[in-house]
Amino acid sequence: MRQKVAFGLFAVAFVLVAIVAAVPWISPDRPGIAFLICIIAAFALQGRGAWQSRHWGFWLVAGAAFLLVPAVALSRSFRRIDMLAIVFHKDFGMQGATLAGLETPILQGVLCGLGMALIIFGLSSFGRWRGWHFGAAALVILGINPVVQYFVLSQLQAAVPSDLAQKLVQPVLKPTTAQTVDPDILMIYMESTDRQFADPAVWGDVYAPLSDFAAKGMLFTNVGQIAGTGWSLAGVIATNCGVPILPRGALYRTAFEQIEAFMPSMTCLGDVVAKRGYHAAYVVGGDLGFGGLRVFFHTHQIPDATGRAELEAIYPPQEIAASLIGWMLDDQMVFDYSTRKLADLQAQAQPFALIVETIGPHADNGFLSRQCTDDGQGTFSGDMKRVLDCTITETMAFVAHAQAEQTRLRPGRPLAVILMSDHLSAYPNPPPVAPEYDGFNTVIMVGAGAAPGTIIDKAGSMIDVMPTLLDWFDWAQEPVASGLGRSLLGSGKTIVEMHGIDTLERMIPTDVALANRVWAEDVTPP
Repeated sequence: MRQKVAFGLFAVAFVLVAIVAAVPWISPDRPGIAFLICIIAAFALQGRGAWQSRHWGFWLVAGAAFLLVPAVALSRSFRRIDMLAIVFHKDFGMQGATLAGLETPILQGVLCGLGMALIIFGLSSFGRWRGWHFGAAALVILGINPVVQYFVLSQLQAAVPSDLAQKLVQPVLKPTTAQTVDPDILMIYMESTDRQFADPAVWGDVYAPLSDFAAKGMLFTNVGQIAGTGWSLAGVIATNCGVPILPRGALYRTAFEQIEAFMPSMTCLGDVVAKRGYHAAYVVGGDLGFGGLRVFFHTHQIPDATGRAELEAIYPPQEIAASLIGWMLDDQMVFDYSTRKLADLQAQAQPFALIVETIGPHADNGFLSRQCTDDGQGTFSGDMKRVLDCTITETMAFVAHAQAEQTRLRPGRPLAVILMSDHLSAYPNPPPVAPEYDGFNTVIMVGAGAAPGTIIDKAGSMIDVMPTLLDWFDWAQEPVASGLGRSLLGSGKTIVEMHGIDTLERMIPTDVALANRVWAEDVTPP
């Protein structure tokens, strides 16, 4: 009877670990506690006999359990396995980044791997296990691995023919005239601050400042996320160039680290504003070498880029130390420097485009700025509502300052303000929100003639932001399109309306023809 109960407890423990490993959006707390109770009780019931040496085949199980660790850590960090993001950063690098802030999902991955090894070790004491028994157990563990599941499901799904390469276009830009007064542009990426946080029934009034601001201009409520746009740099590329990030060349055969130009054939926002005489600048609290940011902005005519190294050369060491959270400088410093940069840009005669990227609500461990902590030291925080409140407050204070200074210093030139989430939030175990908020990015455009109270519910994705800006500013010929993006202000169909997000999730990652066109080196001038 003792043995039967022990076997049952091991089986229950296996199910609990499998759930935590395979379903990243489920909280591991209760399954984890139940697992510990089961595993301790099972080994106690077995007694000393459970700890005898095992057949060499157990090392197959140990290997499969070890592979489970990074896969679970990745999936639980970002709620899914995004193979395009993994391949991109493997080849283009993660300069300046560390594992700081990812301790919890890494620990969860380690515990899943260790738990699986212990369960099979315990189960193998029942009967005489041979090599093939352990091999079969290793295959079962591999079947639970989120990365393996991703590849298996990808192979099982029927191939989706893609015509996206034929839909890739360059924008047809209108010429400037002497009478043209182009708007100054302020574009702020609010890390992971998507529309799920706008549901007041779940998140209270934390998103209210953004809703109030949106009422002054255009609010886009149906901007989803397609493959190749689900991480920070990918969101920047999508909204600047109208295309998702794809592996270069044939499927997953990449050489990002060798390139000196980032999608040189694509016409991006930096290219357009440079042609119109703008001074464009970019500010972020991380390393500009991360994922090719510096290469991208230099390629597309925004050489005035400021990152962590540049900020460390400007601010005193004690302020840098207080601002540093893991590998990032906090949003307080980013906005402080952006205020300086804004003053310089507003003092010039030429139009400007200032792009600011925040880090606040990043995954499960947010980056809490100094001014939002009790001790004045920037820190990681798992209190998402507190981090959101901090980031949104800082953002809106900066926007209010920019608008006031624009009115004072540049009354003849309108200021266009664009607030966006860079991608959907990867916050683990989020509470369910109403359908109208779930799975949609924040996109708000205010100023430069945008009619107050305008709500656009046209289905699109972040690749549609760039042509929407061209349409808003009347810079391109109708129908306004750029890359794969289509204006959300126009009547033409977006690729989301043509294919749907689920189909695009299967279509984009395997579209070699599209990848080859996006990364082509022959440059077509805008």
